[in-house]
Amino acid sequence: MQTELVIFDCDGVLVDSKTLGNRILVEFVAEFGLILKLEEAILLFKGCKMADCLAVIEQRLGRKMPQDFVT
Repeated sequence: MQTELVIFDCDGVLVDSKTLGNRILVEFVAEFGLILKLEEAILLFKGCKMADCLAVIEQRLGRKMPQDFVT
């Protein structure tokens, strides 16, 4: 039998994207005046879509983020 497809799911095994992604988000929002600790961000944003994360960030800042923030 010939193998047609192999899927590698490294997230959480080889790469901890939750910590890496939140670390970057914490750094970026700090540039706009929102100071979050990494542990707080992980708790706030765990399992959230980026749109939901953005809503929390804007609510805490009391203003909208720039249109190109997510990109």
